[in-house]
Amino acid sequence: MDVNKLYQIIRKTLNLPDSFEFEKNVRPSFIPGWDSLGWMQIITEIENEIGSELPLDIFSELGTVDEFCARILKYITTK
Repeated sequence: MDVNKLYQIIRKTLNLPDSFEFEKNVRPSFIPGWDSLGWMQIITEIENEIGSELPLDIFSELGTVDEFCARILKYITTK
């Protein structure tokens, strides 16, 4: 899995067009549909994709979408 696959999962989960571009350093609150329910749906879809649950500490003090993706990729590559 790479960051582009995570972006694809986020787009699909939030019903964003394939052409939607994630700007560098954008916060989830600026992404259409990325609210508390959106968070849960995104997490569930990623967990389904990787076949395991993500640890909660990945989600503490997240600022940007880039940070979110980086933490998930780090977890996947070190698990």
